[in-house]
Amino acid sequence: MLCGLSGAFARQSTSASAKDNAVDRAAKIIKEHHLLTAKQQRCMSLTYRDDSDAKTAKVGVYEVHDKECGGDPDFSHRLFDRHEDRHRQMGL
Repeated sequence: MLCGLSGAFARQSTSASAKDNAVDRAAKIIKEHHLLTAKQQRCMSLTYRDDSDAKTAKVGVYEVHDKECGGDPDFSHRLFDRHEDRHRQMGL
């Protein structure tokens, strides 16, 4: 991703490892806090959101529709988003 200027704020690129870390933390929190049932966890997809910025990492939690999970594979409903303040020290 190229860095550019947007207004008075410089947009920072996000490394692949930072994106992976945000997705991994989201998966860990969903599991530890039982935000979804076991079946829902098997039938979910986590996606690093493009509208994340230097201050907030956003991960979308989507349903997976396939033979195992059921549903129409042409649709993937967003269940919820997880927003993480990048500057807050997380004790995870």
